[in-house]
Amino acid sequence: MTRFLLNLLMLLLPLFTMGQYQSLLHKSYAENIAGYSKLYVSLIDLKDSAKIENRVDSIKTYALNHNDPALALEMDLFMCYHNIEFKGHRGQKCIDDLKALIDRSAKAHAPFVKIRAIRVLANFYWVYEKNYELAFEQYLLLEKEVDQVSATAYPEKPRDLVKIGESYYYFQDYDKAIQYFKKALAVPENEFNTMVLNSARNTMGLCYQKLNNFQLSNDYFNQVIHTRFKKPQKEWVRIAKGNLGYNFYLQGKFEQATSLLIIDFTGAEQIGDYGPAAGAAIPLADIYLRREDLSKAWYYLTHAKENITKSEQTDRLRFWYPLVSKWYAAAGKQKLANIYLDSAITSINDYQQKFSGLKMMRASQKSTLGKKP
Repeated sequence: MTRFLLNLLMLLLPLFTMGQYQSLLHKSYAENIAGYSKLYVSLIDLKDSAKIENRVDSIKTYALNHNDPALALEMDLFMCYHNIEFKGHRGQKCIDDLKALIDRSAKAHAPFVKIRAIRVLANFYWVYEKNYELAFEQYLLLEKEVDQVSATAYPEKPRDLVKIGESYYYFQDYDKAIQYFKKALAVPENEFNTMVLNSARNTMGLCYQKLNNFQLSNDYFNQVIHTRFKKPQKEWVRIAKGNLGYNFYLQGKFEQATSLLIIDFTGAEQIGDYGPAAGAAIPLADIYLRREDLSKAWYYLTHAKENITKSEQTDRLRFWYPLVSKWYAAAGKQKLANIYLDSAITSINDYQQKFSGLKMMRASQKSTLGKKP
């Protein structure tokens, strides 16, 4: 009797295992998005690559046996993502696999696998190959695809538009970036997309800040600050307050700037968000230097340096070194002031050369891309 039950259990176990994926069969992407997220997490949690591949193969077989090619293609997309992000595969095979998946998805009329495979390929070119022109080429394809679908059918549409906008922002093409953020913000806000849309509002505010349009910049930061959704209240509201404070700082409105920057600095340090902590500490140090409060200025300078180191955002040193030089000059230590002034000049030149190098690299990539047969 015991052996019979054991054999029966072994026979039924695969059915029980696959039964948990039955709810994913023949559903729209919008219906499956939460289920896919849980599935990805459960697969990653297996950790062992062989176990992951076996489970993925089983799900693919199950999907194909039940005439659901979209679910099978979803598993191919997962493996592409897993190989890149978790197994550290960075070779041509990753590119070939993604391109093949994009083609198969198009033929199988699985647009949401295709769209996300294009996104993964764009990210691969951008992050791992530093080939920005090939990434932008994919982003243009991504835009074309997402323009053909609604946010109802494809809830991640704002995410893709924001990602494209952020890419243009990175290269300081603020007007172009704004176009994509506006397209994202045209999507009705809900609990699913609120974090992405508040990210768009925040970066829109930064774009207008760079363009010296402080009124519009303030408007977008205030939209984040007054959000009615709970999720962004934990993160984006603090960041937006810091950015609004920085707007006031840039306009010489130091009283209004101080309280907002302190909120951002304190909150960022509490959760180990080192970049924004450094970003808030630097203007605070300058404000207290202007008030001739050297003690408080030094407090924020030391915290700024610590957070720059922890965040590895060394580009911020071009703002930090001039203030340290200014602090030593105010303290009557001119020799040290001169040393830090030299460091300031070096850090500013390094940043300019780095950005010029990026633009030259992109121009070279564009030229190479244009010569392809």
